[in-house]
Amino acid sequence: MMLAHIENKAGITMTKIGVPQPEQVIRASSLGIVEQLKDVNEKVIPLFGEAADHLITAMDGDVKKALC
Repeated sequence: MMLAHIENKAGITMTKIGVPQPEQVIRASSLGIVEQLKDVNEKVIPLFGEAADHLITAMDGDVKKALC
């Protein structure tokens, strides 16, 4: 095993972890999107008002669900 050899030579033990699960990837991505939204130019926000209203209506007035 290559990893065991490296650990032995380095005198360390590495912690083995699995690949990220889809839920973890989505959560991390959503937080990144929030940061990107902070950079949206204030002047373009009104251009999305009609679409936002339509989406909120489609979600039976549930603003949080529409945003999600």
